[in-house]
Amino acid sequence: MWDLAFSADGQRLVSGSQDRTAILWDLQTLEPVCLFADHGRAVYSVAFSPDGRTVASGSYDRTVKLWDTQNHQLVQTLKGHRSAVWGLEFGDDGKMLMSTSADGAVRFWSASWLWERAAR
Repeated sequence: MWDLAFSADGQRLVSGSQDRTAILWDLQTLEPVCLFADHGRAVYSVAFSPDGRTVASGSYDRTVKLWDTQNHQLVQTLKGHRSAVWGLEFGDDGKMLMSTSADGAVRFWSASWLWERAAR
């Protein structure tokens, strides 16, 4: 495993791994809830949105993927980094996501995917 992140309520954990997956864990049962598997390379960074409804995963494949923690589906793939994504952090209100990469780049992503999902 390369990275771990707790949900704000402390009920779940997400892990990022060399095997190209992120796993959502239930901390009461210590069992995996679901496997997020769509990256082409190792997952180096993971983060929960403040409301716990979205997990972001960053990979050596230079992408950030956003996952819905309720239905366990891929919501969106964010592209733009030229190197491996090393770090992820949501803003306090969940409307912004920051990612950093091995080449020193920092990207800020608007959380429009959250607004679209909330409108459904």
